[in-house]
Amino acid sequence: MFLQATLRLGALALALAAGAASAQSTEAITAHLRAPNYTGPAERDALLTFQGTRYNPPLVISGAGGGDPASMQARADVKALRALIEANASGDVNKILDLWTLKERPEIQRRADPESVSKNASYYRKVEKTELFTAAMYGDYRLLVVRHSGQAMSPHFRVYPYIVRNGDYQMTNDLSDDPFYVYLLNAYAKSL
Repeated sequence: MFLQATLRLGALALALAAGAASAQSTEAITAHLRAPNYTGPAERDALLTFQGTRYNPPLVISGAGGGDPASMQARADVKALRALIEANASGDVNKILDLWTLKERPEIQRRADPESVSKNASYYRKVEKTELFTAAMYGDYRLLVVRHSGQAMSPHFRVYPYIVRNGDYQMTNDLSDDPFYVYLLNAYAKSL
């Protein structure tokens, strides 16, 4: 049985970026989260509700239709995602390290063996199109919900966590044990 719950995240101050390049709605966004293979009544779904902006259509970061959105905040999100894709596709460890917070760089460097870097670069080279669906503020963190697609890969969603200080976006693993990030926001991404 899937626990019925409504999660109100007002205390977490989720605010989503706006962008004039696409239609968006600032509203209470509710995602119905359902356990895999559960076919029972919808009233047993868990509900994730938060205030935010949903891009419709999503902002295209790379690939056909990509451009720069009018909103400064949306432009910053797009710039961060483009840097992430380009650095990872390059396979240049120094460029990848530059994406991360200073405190996390030694751990990322430790994990950056040639085989892992090559596999990572191969994955990002297959990404032909990236679309930004949601950009949420979660305390000091900015969580970017994107969909990657390409001819050599199935379309799929990823949530990229950044910490933003003085307008500077840095990737972080700070939220790797956070239940909102790990379970709920990833389930939300899958519900799109």
